[in-house]
Amino acid sequence: MEEQGGCSHEREAELFHLLYEKERRRADRAVERATSLERRFAKIQSERDELRAKLAALTVTVKELQKELFGHKSERATGVDEKTSATTSPAASYRVASPEQRETSGKRKRGQQPGERGHGRRLHPDLPSEVLEGEILEGERCCSQCGLPYEDMGTSEEAEEIDWQVRLVRRVHRRHRYARTCQCAGVPAIITAPPPARVIPKGMLSVGFIALLLVEKFVLGRPLQRIVLLLAMQGFRVSPGTLVGVLGRVLLLLRPLYAEIVAYNRTESHMNADETGWKVFDPEASRRWWVWVFVGQVTVVFTIKPTRSGDVVAEHLALTADGADGSGLTLMSDFYAGYHRLQKKGVKLAGCWVHARRPILRVAQALPEAAPWGKAWQQRIAKLYRLHRTWLAEATGTPVYDAAKAQVIAHVEEIRRTLLAELPNPDLQPQARKAISLMARGWPRLTRFLEDPKIPLDNNTAERSLRNSVVGRKNFYGSGAIWSAELAAVIWTIAETAKKHGVEPLHFLEEYLQACAEQGGKPPPGEALARFRFWLRPAVHQGEDTS
Repeated sequence: MEEQGGCSHEREAELFHLLYEKERRRADRAVERATSLERRFAKIQSERDELRAKLAALTVTVKELQKELFGHKSERATGVDEKTSATTSPAASYRVASPEQRETSGKRKRGQQPGERGHGRRLHPDLPSEVLEGEILEGERCCSQCGLPYEDMGTSEEAEEIDWQVRLVRRVHRRHRYARTCQCAGVPAIITAPPPARVIPKGMLSVGFIALLLVEKFVLGRPLQRIVLLLAMQGFRVSPGTLVGVLGRVLLLLRPLYAEIVAYNRTESHMNADETGWKVFDPEASRRWWVWVFVGQVTVVFTIKPTRSGDVVAEHLALTADGADGSGLTLMSDFYAGYHRLQKKGVKLAGCWVHARRPILRVAQALPEAAPWGKAWQQRIAKLYRLHRTWLAEATGTPVYDAAKAQVIAHVEEIRRTLLAELPNPDLQPQARKAISLMARGWPRLTRFLEDPKIPLDNNTAERSLRNSVVGRKNFYGSGAIWSAELAAVIWTIAETAKKHGVEPLHFLEEYLQACAEQGGKPPPGEALARFRFWLRPAVHQGEDTS
């Protein structure tokens, strides 16, 4: 009985041990499975967070594309005092308010104010005048009762209207011939009046026609086919190939003038630079090219190149040679990496606050939860523009000037502290952190204006200069040949530099081409070319548009 009891006890212990081992293995497998599930859950959470971040980034991109297609292009700061904000687009002032807005808004609108005396109708005495006499027929200048005539009082009433006439004129140069009346030897028997000076010898297009063709095509952005159609409507039928041939000849005449503007542009100490896409439909070249613009204080230069490399900037500034020094130049641009290499040549780079603000606006518009954050940054940057404008309005060296500069420096420091506080904030959306990281990386360039008041806060000057290029890209897509792209850059250079000095591009081109015609269809030589260097005259400072 004891053996049976002992055997039973040992058997129970063995069974208990086997059961314990079985349960322990089950527990281990459960722990392993739980650990695996935890790792899988953590991975799924990580993938979810990553997908959410991608979704948020794609949402921002979709919002940007929708805005490009269907929305307003203005980056005007909403909720900011428009009267004092320099970041407000001037075009916003021309928007017509609804009657309800006019009643509720206390702001003074632009233009004629209700109830106030205006300046009256503007006359234009400088325009050519044509007087048309308006008379009553003789049979109607009599009394309707007795039939006696009315007498002419010798006075009249005048009314003016402006007529717009665009017409083509066929000029016939009748060159008179003269026969000799003497018998002297060694002189011609017949002499003829000299032929008119022509840009293209034996060509049929006048100087004014060619100058207007250049302005229509490159300054106003009208496609060549539309110009041909417009001429046909007025009775002049010409093939596009004829006009293309004229443009090719004109390029040879304008190259010396363009080279002089480029040479002067390289000597300027402050410059704005930007680039945009352009297409060249030449079978021997790549289709994708870029328009580069370099806006100095005196001149504006365009060049069209098949690359977006920073080598284009270095080549234009003559910094490609070993030992070339660009330490005397400050270049304002966006944050494109192609400009970074210029620092090795001693060029000081300045950053654009509009480009630093742009990603902040995009995130604030795409993510509703980031709207208050974006509005706060808009207000900070708008205040910087107001303080900067006040600083520059004061006379240099005065106590008021120093006080205004101190306010700008204090506000820039406040922006820096806010930036450093927000970057590590875990509650900030990843897209918002990425938006302000551009400002953090470019901070030395963004604060370059504190070293020199001549440095602007943004690169809008260069962007405005590219408007003609953008219009041309939309209207006629690009250039059909490499030489045509060169001609576009030449005309834009001359036109934008002329505007900078208050010179009308059409009149200047007429004058220059007339000088070429008088030289037998060749560029003016030496001193004759010197009188066309209008960029040496004082520049006309135009109002800044920071839209």
